Amino acid sequence: GQVLTTDGAGDVVWAVPAAGSVSADGTTITGDGNISDLSVPTGGITTVQILDGTIATADISDNNVTPAKIEQGATGQVLTTDGAGDVVWAVPAAGSVSADGTTITGDGNITDLAVPTGGITTTQILDGTIAPIDIAT
Repeated sequence: GQVLTTDGAGDVVWAVPAAGSVSADGTTITGDGNISDLSVPTGGITTVQILDGTIATADISDNNVTPAKIEQGATGQVLTTDGAGDVVWAVPAAGSVSADGTTITGDGNITDLAVPTGGITTTQILDGTIAPIDIAT
């Protein structure tokens, strides 16, 4: 195959590429493109070569954003979304939760949520889940 190049007079011409090797930095690119293929070695690309703002959600494998990588909020804040749908740290909204008063009592705000004595009956227990250790002697 031929490549588009310039000749000695500076004119653009189609010609067979000259044999030879290319120069690579040996860190981000290895090989000479002639005897050995050019390649990006494992660990060759670091944050220096990645343009800020170019890593998208699709580029991050599932289960790889850990708590250590999430900006910390202040004491008592929770990770939530604001009115625009942006993820933010904020103090949770005050208010109470609704409990049925039979299996769960309290409002989670003024009074703690609790399971009252006798609040759990056979209706709430999944069949086949009681083991011998669960039965009092």
